[in-house]
Amino acid sequence: MPSRRRLAVYVLTMILKFIRWQMHSVALCGHQFCVECMRQYIEAMLLEGGVPRCPRYQCESKPILRSFTNLLTLKLRKMWEQRIQEDSIPVADRVYCPNRMCSALMSVSELSKSTNGHMRCCFKCSNFTFSAKFHGLITCPAVITRGWVQILQQMT
Repeated sequence: MPSRRRLAVYVLTMILKFIRWQMHSVALCGHQFCVECMRQYIEAMLLEGGVPRCPRYQCESKPILRSFTNLLTLKLRKMWEQRIQEDSIPVADRVYCPNRMCSALMSVSELSKSTNGHMRCCFKCSNFTFSAKFHGLITCPAVITRGWVQILQQMT
């Protein structure tokens, strides 16, 4: 029968292994947090509209999405990817799709990189914008018939 001291050391070792297994570290700074606490913190930050940062006081490092993929649901991962994309576009360069049902974020520089120089498109909802010579800017709803597209292209 093992001695009480050996048993205590064994139990303490197992507890430390379990605690280490339940901890998750932020890759850039190395701070460790409980898995459930980190999951709740990231979810709260994303629902508030911000990009998650290290929860440690005054630590400004941003966690890497790859290291948290196993902790998050698909919805939270997509939300985080969207926040990263929004954070990468300067505020002055942000443009949202005019379709009320879509409102996808686009960049002015991305919209200006058009193949023919006239037609720009929100790829999420197929909202077309045409630059007409005589009629200024014409914005059509997402559901455009083929005939209207041809008419608008002839106007340019």
